[in-house]
Amino acid sequence: MERGNIFNLASNLLAPVIDWGKRKAEVKRARATFNESLASYKKTILNAFKEVEDALINISSSYTIFKEIAEKRRLTRLDLEQVKNKYINGIVPYLSVISKKIELLTLDKQFEEAKLDFILQKISLARALGCSWMEKDIKQKSMVKKTTIKKIKSWKRLLDE
Repeated sequence: MERGNIFNLASNLLAPVIDWGKRKAEVKRARATFNESLASYKKTILNAFKEVEDALINISSSYTIFKEIAEKRRLTRLDLEQVKNKYINGIVPYLSVISKKIELLTLDKQFEEAKLDFILQKISLARALGCSWMEKDIKQKSMVKKTTIKKIKSWKRLLDE
């Protein structure tokens, strides 16, 4: 072998060993990048769990409110029937019937609002879970709102009569 080839071979063998700390610096940089990515990932995961937990709590409270209003509404309907019977029998004035109807209309409005809120909370949960398959509920939400407005207008017409 020639002398140049020996020096070339020696330099090729020693170059990775004597790189003045470049490899150590590259390893440190790679570890720092990895740790930064890991911290970001952990933060994202914790935030996702928080969003799901919040959505579950909101659904639970929304459902409780919805059920309470539904029960009040059911009882008010029964009361309205009793008041109507009392009016027919001449025991109470018609003002009592109107008062119960207004109370029932108010509860109907609250019921529709609670139903809408419950649907919106389900959508929030789906979004927190990363789901996009709830577009049907979003469309239903807008239909519920339109239906609620129509019902309120028709009830107002009934009261005006």
